[in-house]
Amino acid sequence: MLLKERKFYTKDAERLIHFSWYRSHYHHNKRLNVVLSFLRKYHGPFVLDLGCGDGYQSSHFSLYREDVVGMDISKKRLLRAKEYAHNVDFIQGDIQHLPFKSKSVGLIYLGQILEHLPKPLQLLKESNRVLKVGGLLLLDTPSKTNIVDDLFRLFKITSFDTEKWGLNLDPGHIHFFSYKDITNLVNNSGFTIISSKGAPNIRWNIPIMRYLCSNRRIWWIYNLLELMVNVIPTYRNKGAIQVILAKKRNHIPRCK
Repeated sequence: MLLKERKFYTKDAERLIHFSWYRSHYHHNKRLNVVLSFLRKYHGPFVLDLGCGDGYQSSHFSLYREDVVGMDISKKRLLRAKEYAHNVDFIQGDIQHLPFKSKSVGLIYLGQILEHLPKPLQLLKESNRVLKVGGLLLLDTPSKTNIVDDLFRLFKITSFDTEKWGLNLDPGHIHFFSYKDITNLVNNSGFTIISSKGAPNIRWNIPIMRYLCSNRRIWWIYNLLELMVNVIPTYRNKGAIQVILAKKRNHIPRCK
């Protein structure tokens, strides 16, 4: 990781506390629930949460696993993580250069990570290196392939940017992927996609949805709308945050 990136994430630890933010917004709760639904079915060797931040996801993983390891570049975030997640081992380091032997990890989780990296393919290949053959990659990232953006494009509604809104969610975002972009990255780094899910299916940062997203008492309305979208086959497995579960193949294809 470059020095300027290290400085950014050191400063970012002051700006945003993950526990309070994630707990209070529907889209992060939906994302966590979908990720946990995949994790609960996993029974292999240890789970590695890369870019674990304040340990929000790791703390939930540890409810189902006793062998969770979290890794992050920020010392401050890891200090907070240790306060919340007592059954997780945390280590500080650059997730793009993992201090693990090849074929030693069972499952890697990349939660809201790929959009921050100049070279996301590099991290995916490094993840592939340390995963056992048949090991699992679980990731999520904002996506422009969702029912709201597709409807805006269809009816040529330009008031809500469909191509760049994901870049504006966080000052650290430098990529905003489509579903095709994400699947190509995963496939080109030596994985086969097993399952995908939108979490949430509906984009949350437009006026009405933003209100529903930030008011826990009416999350049930957001959830009802999501259930309606899930009836549509095209959008059942796609969303404004895309969750992907993939399995390591025996070899990494050469990128063209």
